Amino acid sequence: MTAKGIKAIIGNGYDDSMLTDQRHPNRGELDQVSETIPVCIFHQSGHYGVCNTAGLNAAGFYDEPETTNPPGGTIYRDRDNKDKMTGLLGERAFMIMLGKMSPALDDKILHKAEEMYTAQGFTTVQEGRALDKAALRTLSQTEFGKVDVVAYVDL
Repeated sequence: MTAKGIKAIIGNGYDDSMLTDQRHPNRGELDQVSETIPVCIFHQSGHYGVCNTAGLNAAGFYDEPETTNPPGGTIYRDRDNKDKMTGLLGERAFMIMLGKMSPALDDKILHKAEEMYTAQGFTTVQEGRALDKAALRTLSQTEFGKVDVVAYVDL
């Protein structure tokens, strides 16, 4: 737990091509939101995410030469200081971060998502990149049930 019980601040669906500067946000901008609580925003493509320093560190990524790109992923670095991460994570690096952040996605968020879907008349939803098969099994045995969930587990 972190300050006031907040585990992380998660945003979803930003599109850099639609932003005024037509670039990904950076960790310095997200550090302005919080320096202690992980803040991560997910790109609309599902292939990228940007974190503040606390979010990068929570995922195990640090400003040091020993932090290298995982196989199949990219930890983007500052052009002028190659040891400093920009906060942008691509592909497998993004998946590693997402796996570390998933405990922050608690039942309240899932209930809210279910409410939003049912309010629009949806009866079936899809999870295209489920990271935790055990969590999905547990979720299926709880009070959720207004929508059917089709989940594809990310290998």
